[in-house]
Amino acid sequence: MGQPWHPKCGKRFPAGSRAGHCAVCCGTFIGMSAFDAHLRRNDNGAYIHLDPATIPPDSPKNDWWADEQGHWHKGARLTDEQKAQMFGVED
Repeated sequence: MGQPWHPKCGKRFPAGSRAGHCAVCCGTFIGMSAFDAHLRRNDNGAYIHLDPATIPPDSPKNDWWADEQGHWHKGARLTDEQKAQMFGVED
């Protein structure tokens, strides 16, 4: 079975609970905590979708990073060994 894809943007993303693809902003987030962290509420209670690419790289609060597939992660970057275990990627 192939990866699921979103018809609005055409992006493919990992299946299962290890990733979330936002149907509104079309961002793909690895881990539910990263998916949840991209959502904020404004003063009226409406959701705001954070685009991690808009956070200045030198900001102390910027612990977002994108992998080779363009999927967003939050937290420490993966080592090459961790990437190989998770994605079967070898450098």
